[in-house]
Amino acid sequence: MKAWIVQFVVLAMLGALVIYIMGEPQRHRKRADRVDGKAALLKATQAQERFLTEKQLYADQAQLAAAMVISSGTTIYSGENPGAAAGSNYTIAVELSADRRSFTLTASPLPPFTDSECGTFTLTSNSVRSWATAPNNDKACRWWVATRQRQSNHWRPESDHRGRSS
Repeated sequence: MKAWIVQFVVLAMLGALVIYIMGEPQRHRKRADRVDGKAALLKATQAQERFLTEKQLYADQAQLAAAMVISSGTTIYSGENPGAAAGSNYTIAVELSADRRSFTLTASPLPPFTDSECGTFTLTSNSVRSWATAPNNDKACRWWVATRQRQSNHWRPESDHRGRSS
């Protein structure tokens, strides 16, 4: 009788381990898809800064699409080709201030991809990062904001790496 209980416990533990391992590829895939959307936001930000350098104003959606060399339409997609929906998980939208001196970029999940944990990611011209998600569900998305904070805490242009002034 005791051997049966031990076998049952071992089998239950193995079953739980298999269930956990089976779910890991989906979690990894979703994280990789999020990185795709965040990278698209950073590419769009670079294009905005180049546009600002040339025109002294930030680009609207159509101008940003042209600046990112999108041949048709104004929809910007994540992925290798920002002009094609194939292989993309996010669309990028631009919101400008009235004077076109600041912007907010938003990466929204593109169906069939959904992300109930993080929702949409945003990045502003002031490097403010955020995401829209359900309350208390930020564990998967927290690093989007923390990445910029870590970088800014270690980078001090007025001193060298030893803390001395230049």
